[in-house]
Amino acid sequence: MIYIQVNDRKEVEFIHHMPFDETHGLGKTQEELKQSGLFVESIPEAMDQAGKYPILKYDPVSGLYYDYANRALTDSEKIVELEQNLGNVLLESAADKAKIAEMETSQGDLLMEIATLKMGGSL
Repeated sequence: MIYIQVNDRKEVEFIHHMPFDETHGLGKTQEELKQSGLFVESIPEAMDQAGKYPILKYDPVSGLYYDYANRALTDSEKIVELEQNLGNVLLESAADKAKIAEMETSQGDLLMEIATLKMGGSL
């Protein structure tokens, strides 16, 4: 059993994996520990989310779960984000250039048709 203590914001603020161990335990009975905390079978693993850090929480209905709060990005995370943004901008730019080239071709065709019509020709 794992012993945890939860604050009034439902955040787990203390975890002890061996509460009854003779050497490393808390030196209290299960009943004594239940007065200030509770026991759980396991603790879930947090997911890794860029720009966030996990906060382990406990709710009597939901059990243990994580909330994720924003944190400052590390330098390497900032670089990855900038590279992704740059890649997106380059893709958009390439698409815009292709559309401009297509429009220029259409404009050239239309100008040629106008010139032909002005000269009395037919299409």
